[in-house]
Amino acid sequence: MLTKFKENDQSRLVWLLVILWVVVNLVQSASVGAHEDEAYYWMWSRFLDWGYFDHPPMVAVMIDAGRYLFSGTLGMRFFTALLSGVSLWLMWDLVKEYKISAKAFFLLALSIPLIQIYGFVTTPDVPLFFFGVLYFHALKRYYANDNIKNSVLLALVIALMFYSKYHAVLFVFFSLLSNLKLLKKPSFWATAVLAVVFLLPHIIWQFSHDFPSIQYHLFDRSKRPYRLDYTTMYVLNQWIVLGPLTAFFVFKGISKMTFKSYFDKALLFNLVGIIIFFFLSSFKGWVEPHWTLIASIPLVILGARGLSNLSEKLYQWFERLAITTIVLLGLARIIIAVPGPWSTIPALKMFYPRTQWAATIKEAAQGRPVLFMNGFQAPSKYGFYSDGAPVACLTQVEYRKHQYDLWPNLDSLQGRSVLLVGWKGQLKNMKHFDTDFGTLDLGVIDDFQSLGKIHTQILNPKKSYKPNEVVNFEVLLSNNFNRAVQFHQDTNGDEPALAATIWKDGEVYNKNFEKTPLQKLNWQVTEQTEQQVTVKMPSEVGKYKLMISTVQAPFNRRINGRSIDFEIK
Repeated sequence: MLTKFKENDQSRLVWLLVILWVVVNLVQSASVGAHEDEAYYWMWSRFLDWGYFDHPPMVAVMIDAGRYLFSGTLGMRFFTALLSGVSLWLMWDLVKEYKISAKAFFLLALSIPLIQIYGFVTTPDVPLFFFGVLYFHALKRYYANDNIKNSVLLALVIALMFYSKYHAVLFVFFSLLSNLKLLKKPSFWATAVLAVVFLLPHIIWQFSHDFPSIQYHLFDRSKRPYRLDYTTMYVLNQWIVLGPLTAFFVFKGISKMTFKSYFDKALLFNLVGIIIFFFLSSFKGWVEPHWTLIASIPLVILGARGLSNLSEKLYQWFERLAITTIVLLGLARIIIAVPGPWSTIPALKMFYPRTQWAATIKEAAQGRPVLFMNGFQAPSKYGFYSDGAPVACLTQVEYRKHQYDLWPNLDSLQGRSVLLVGWKGQLKNMKHFDTDFGTLDLGVIDDFQSLGKIHTQILNPKKSYKPNEVVNFEVLLSNNFNRAVQFHQDTNGDEPALAATIWKDGEVYNKNFEKTPLQKLNWQVTEQTEQQVTVKMPSEVGKYKLMISTVQAPFNRRINGRSIDFEIK
């Protein structure tokens, strides 16, 4: 009875701490400006769909639900704060049977910077973290009894993880790797098939949009050559984000544990496997520090149990350093919320509200739609701080495609008067403005036209060419606008044109290029035509990518189709 009373007492304390944690995060949510990625996902929430260019739709659903309850950043982050608290409780529920103290559990969990950050910052990592915790609950139930009910529950949670972020595949893969006997269980295959059925709406969305997420994450994201600092910074960043002062003690405690049950082995394989997976990924390209947030789930569940393996002296050091870490993280969160000289630091500046900046643009627009170029951050910030004023983004070859390329926002501007956020001299009527977030150069295009939906496909390319070889490419041009379109002279009085874009190691190789006038200016819906484009190949031996782009002033070349790979020999 005494033990049961103490366990109940600990759970009451956890409830109080969870409630306090949620309240703190709600206050932080309301007092800190929108991060540029959050503003991007807020824009998603205004166009709900079964998928988006970069990620699945769960984060957009969360933000949309929050917008109905509260305005501004509080609405955007409300469910993040709530799910963070529920996640802590669910992790506690998995460790309380091991007589873990609430104090030790919270010292461990809140000394992990990633858990602090994603207690209020809203990204796809938040729902993945929450459903990841639910996944281990469902997996534990499945191992206890693989009946129909638990199989369906596990399949549903797996699908919800995938609807959150594609990194969910790591949970499933490392859990399977920890117990390959699952492959012999009919219930495992039934769970897998059912999870796919639950994911069908998203799969259909990917298919109907030519699999943009797969193309980006598996191919386009890793264009640049490897650099040693990708790996060294990964190691340094992981030391910081997983507990710079406490990780040693936590991993030492885990190393002394014995892993007999399949569930414990699944936790261990996920913890070690996720960290190693992203370490190996660093040899292919840059790894964002927060991608290992999901590893903090097994880290907390196993680490809370492993702390009991430490000597009394080591545990005391863990407590002191955990408290120190939490205090420092608390001070950092206060600094983010309170404007000051530190607000100019890039990592903190991203949270600075752009209210006056957006108001300046909106006033200059005079009701016109606003057009940005390349990055999704600025148009998203404008959309958020202008409360959903019409905005679009035109992507050029120096950047990459994103969700704005899939939305019809840009198409709807054809022939309309728009305000361009550009640079000095881009248009003759550009005006300069000073704001609390830097300078702005704004100008009006009275008759905007975009060739972005004229899709280009190089027909019958070869795998290799000679240095400086002049090649006549046959290019299939398709009207991918959902209506007939007519183009005319650009702001310089020139005809719209086609031009080659060549990339090497992820950077545009041919800064200077020759233009070939676009022969067809009037297009019917789905109409296609072929046109020849002459390209002088690079002089240097190596591997390249080539795309035929459309170009018209005052913009640079557009990303119009998929590039081809070729080699100069």
